[in-house]
Amino acid sequence: MKQKVASLKRRLASRFAALRWPLTSLTERIADTRSDGLMNSRAGTKRFPIRGLRYWWIRCAMMEETEGRDGEVVVADVGCSRGHIKRFIGGIPNTRWIGLDWRIDDEALRECGYDELHRCDFNAPLPLSNNSVDIVVFSHVIEHLPRPDFTMGELSRILRPGGLLLAGSPVAPSFVARVREWQLRRRLRKGRIKPGGHINSMDPDRWRKLVCARDMDVEMLTGTYFARWSGNPLENHAWWVRLNQLWGALFPAWGGEVYLAARKAVTSHLETGLAPAKATDQFVIVPKWAWVAAALLLCLGMWGTYTSLMPRSCPIHELAESHQDGNDRFYVVAHPMIGEVRPHAHIGIVNHHREIEVEHQEEKAKGVDAHFLVSIEVLAQLQDIMNRRGLRVIHEVEIRGHRFALLSSEIYGQSGSRGFFSPSPHTTRQAGPHRAVHRVYRAVAG
Repeated sequence: MKQKVASLKRRLASRFAALRWPLTSLTERIADTRSDGLMNSRAGTKRFPIRGLRYWWIRCAMMEETEGRDGEVVVADVGCSRGHIKRFIGGIPNTRWIGLDWRIDDEALRECGYDELHRCDFNAPLPLSNNSVDIVVFSHVIEHLPRPDFTMGELSRILRPGGLLLAGSPVAPSFVARVREWQLRRRLRKGRIKPGGHINSMDPDRWRKLVCARDMDVEMLTGTYFARWSGNPLENHAWWVRLNQLWGALFPAWGGEVYLAARKAVTSHLETGLAPAKATDQFVIVPKWAWVAAALLLCLGMWGTYTSLMPRSCPIHELAESHQDGNDRFYVVAHPMIGEVRPHAHIGIVNHHREIEVEHQEEKAKGVDAHFLVSIEVLAQLQDIMNRRGLRVIHEVEIRGHRFALLSSEIYGQSGSRGFFSPSPHTTRQAGPHRAVHRVYRAVAG
């Protein structure tokens, strides 16, 4: 009986492990890395973007693993890409980072702080010696690999006894994953999937089997979220993230993505003659309050997603529509005086005024006219960009006591233009549809 109770406690701890880590670090790291573009423009404006949990949990697990350890900790980032995980994690004392990927951007990765880089094929032996790494980060890589079982064997080989594997991937229930993988493999054979695309579909049991077959024991395996929609207003609240994590803990296969932490056995199961841990996960008894919370999560997720998709849910949408002639795109340059802008087909977010030229050039190449709402205080810094791109101030508005200018390269008030009005740089005169613009900004300032 005591063994069953202890086993149940371990399974519960495995499922609910992420709930004990504080979310404050998520907000702090999102703010510190906003200029790096780790999140898309909508997710990056939220305090607790669920999209960022894939980086947050790895940081929390690594901080916990390295705390109090003496000596250097060697970290192998397998599938390092441009160093997104390292950028988000930031500096951890006494760590040495090794980056491995099939394409290596030396400049970007050196800037992130990687000490060693290897260009390699994950379908071949890794260029690291046996038992040479303390922590392996293997996030969102396995779904791209032709032989995941082989690669998992290589990760176990380079891990030191007692070393930690931190892995993650998209996840689905086993029957859905099998059908999905059959579709992916079929597309691969027909040449419809390019090298590096998704060719595997993972489920929790498959993860357990891969790990346990390589002399590693699962310490944590849990789902991530119930509903992830960038720009969801609920992502400004920590309780929303916790409810999503609760859903992932209760139903890992339905959690969108999966976290997995596994530790390499200090002594090989083959050497001891003991059987490795079972790969199957027994049913976990869940208290009634957890099911109530999951039902509440379902209702809130549906409401949050619905409100995120409402085309007129944000007053700035009306502003964009007032400028819309079928060939326009409206950009809001992030500023504390402007509230959240929800997803909309004609509205984009620019995180910094220096990005205006790039966005304008890209939209112009598509034949699209871009408008930019910027703070008056940065106009002096934008003169060179405005001159190069032909941008002019077409309107000025006041939002919460702060003045903003609307920039565009279109010519208003002249023959052949749309003829709304002909403004000067310091006018607030409105005509035609721009009366609606002024009303919208009064609403935003509300």
